Amino acid sequence: MAAHLYRRFLRLCEIWGLDSTKKGRDLGQHIRERVTQTFVHGEVTKVNNLEECVEFHESLLRLANNYYGKHYQRHDISSASGLTAEECRMIVSTDSMKQLAHIEEAGMIDRFKTYFSSPVTEQK
Repeated sequence: MAAHLYRRFLRLCEIWGLDSTKKGRDLGQHIRERVTQTFVHGEVTKVNNLEECVEFHESLLRLANNYYGKHYQRHDISSASGLTAEECRMIVSTDSMKQLAHIEEAGMIDRFKTYFSSPVTEQK
């Protein structure tokens, strides 16, 4: 049974794919690492808690196949923030997260200057 489960996890990894915009934070990469750690000896690895492993695989498979997204479709917006799916992907990319971290590192005065500065025009 463990050999069959191992092959199912390998197929799951193929379905999941990798997101290059989330270096070091990609769930697909994390799943691959966990499969490698769990099945150290490949198909001949003994799995201690087989039922839990099967449930974990089924949960990940539902996520990979977007079961909940298809079952509970929303056509107007993709999130509580009102952003589209593409806007959400852009925000959580590694580059965007680095930019946000850079902004947070700046002092409060610098942040106020950045957000509230505008050229002052003199009126005659």
